[in-house]
Amino acid sequence: MEKVRVEEAAEDPLRALRLTKPFGKKLAVDDVTLGIGKCEVLALIGLNGAGKSMLINLIRGELSPDYGNGYLCGEDTKSCSAQKHLGVCAQYDALHLRNTQEHLVFFAKIKGVEDFHQNVDIIMAKLGLAPYANRPASKLSGGNKRKPSLAISLMDTPPVLVMDEPTSAMNAVAKQAFRKTIKPISPNHSLLFTTHSMEEADTLAHRAAVMSQGLLAIGTTQALRQRYSKTYYVQILLKTAPSSTVEKMASGWKRR
Repeated sequence: MEKVRVEEAAEDPLRALRLTKPFGKKLAVDDVTLGIGKCEVLALIGLNGAGKSMLINLIRGELSPDYGNGYLCGEDTKSCSAQKHLGVCAQYDALHLRNTQEHLVFFAKIKGVEDFHQNVDIIMAKLGLAPYANRPASKLSGGNKRKPSLAISLMDTPPVLVMDEPTSAMNAVAKQAFRKTIKPISPNHSLLFTTHSMEEADTLAHRAAVMSQGLLAIGTTQALRQRYSKTYYVQILLKTAPSSTVEKMASGWKRR
């Protein structure tokens, strides 16, 4: 059904049609077709090694598929002109010793952003980075450390955003804070993000796609649960975390 929908939905800002790419002797991305509508958020869920980052690299134009095509606002992802439609928050932060404002101005110049000082000031205010303007970007903590990478992806207001595991290596508190930052941004962009967490997909996405080399299933998180899952995972966050012991957390759990 998704393949038929994507083939017919030429207006989707992001389209991947039968993308295939090997890694060594196995197919890292195997005949993947998906599309993201205007201002839609899609979560790409899968374990490490499932091919999520490889798919992101194909969409970014960093790699060329052995088969299939990707499109950004109607332009082939292999073309340089297509990349102007895309903002990328990579899995690993490129943070150096410059302060946060200088760091963002540096990347704004690389991206050819006009009025880069004003653009950076607006994005910093939007993401809550203004108080840390003079702090070294590499010294930011928790959820704030990912914000410069998010800010870089938002420069020049691209219609499509791609985020590769945006909350990786964060504790539960930092993850919650970063999700609150992303949520008001997402209605203005078509967003694809990768994650290990169905909870994150619940919070941020309209639909989720489960990937393991190929695309196994796609739909709303509720529809995927109803069709495939018979168990639930409960995560409890206490005010005393992360100092609480397992015993203390267990003692705070009561069946009602």
